[in-house]
Amino acid sequence: MKTIVDILERSDEWKRKFLLEGSSVQDGNFHHVPRMLGKWIGSHLVFDPDKHKLTFDVTMTNGMRETVNEEVGVEVLFVKTDGGAYISLVTDLDTHLTDGSITPNGDLLIQGDKIKIAPDGMTGLGVFFVAAEMYTLKIVTRFVNSRQLLNAPRTLTYELPLRVG
Repeated sequence: MKTIVDILERSDEWKRKFLLEGSSVQDGNFHHVPRMLGKWIGSHLVFDPDKHKLTFDVTMTNGMRETVNEEVGVEVLFVKTDGGAYISLVTDLDTHLTDGSITPNGDLLIQGDKIKIAPDGMTGLGVFFVAAEMYTLKIVTRFVNSRQLLNAPRTLTYELPLRVG
């Protein structure tokens, strides 16, 4: 086992070396290509970390693409709305389930975008569970980003009903 780990580590070192020298690298699964982002103005082409960014494009090889198409199933859990706030997933931290079941008196992880409760201390804002046959998770907030609040609160509703048990 130690030999396999050593070979993989040496392979990673060689890949890093070639990528940092500006070469592209392909292994059995991915093709890696270094790329510089930013504006290059004039004849003085010098990398400036304040103006330029080094990044890497990674694409699947044909072999990996065929394997993914044959062996991987995709389940769409949520479609993000353009630029809007949303609740994408609720995870019961006791069971790690995301199927809508929640543990009584347990903790939940609520994931999404722009779901911060802001401003602090304003009445009517927060996380709410609306009871019917099942529970509906709602977040009421004025949060847009770190510098901006909405004039009026908005309500975000998680699409999957939650059930205790």
